[in-house]
Amino acid sequence: MLYKSFPLLVIGLWGIIVLPLPNRVSAITPLTRAEIQNLRNMVQLIPKDKLKKRPARKLDAMAPGDGLSTGRASLESQSSRRH
Repeated sequence: MLYKSFPLLVIGLWGIIVLPLPNRVSAITPLTRAEIQNLRNMVQLIPKDKLKKRPARKLDAMAPGDGLSTGRASLESQSSRRH
């Protein structure tokens, strides 16, 4: 009986240890740039210095303060960089 319940015990203990982790993440080195890697459907880039949106393109660079606007069923993915 102990052998059958051992996996449940391990999963239960893992859940107790992992689940209480905080949702907030901090970095010692702040993120300074992101690059758009993938786009699907309507994604618009909103540069922080400009009022007008423009269509986002793959490999567009984003800096802190820039934004994205997505339409229904749209998708974008980014990779972040630290300097």
